[in-house]
Amino acid sequence: MNNNFRLLLFLVTLLLVLLISGFSFILVNQHITTKEEEPWGWCGTPDPPDNPTYDLGEALFKVNCASCHNKNMNVDMTGPALGGVLERWNGDTMRLTNFIRNTQAYIATTSDPYATTLCNEWESVMQNFPNLTDEEIKAIIEYTESYYVYQLMY
Repeated sequence: MNNNFRLLLFLVTLLLVLLISGFSFILVNQHITTKEEEPWGWCGTPDPPDNPTYDLGEALFKVNCASCHNKNMNVDMTGPALGGVLERWNGDTMRLTNFIRNTQAYIATTSDPYATTLCNEWESVMQNFPNLTDEEIKAIIEYTESYYVYQLMY
């Protein structure tokens, strides 16, 4: 009888452990989301499917930038990785826009120390983009920043 009681106690304990573990697993997994479920806009980044500026920036990046800058925004290629570019330019989109439009003219007319250092670090000369409007360049910047933040989140 003593062995039967021990067996019953063991089975009840095992059942309780399994129930508690299962409950814990369910509770924890209620708060886990996948990439598809995670909302984009929670940290100020645009929602790609519904944001025309992001879409425009992505299209312009692919046509004008992707041959020299890595699409993952984290790894250098012919040109530097663009992730965090706005922070490196101290949030100054006008300086960055002018640099992107015509790098050599920008350096010659402003003597911007960061731009000069950046150009000295890279052997290749960035091509000019005189046909891009300020809005188009800003769309590219928004796309690169948003995509970079998205990569950091996942």
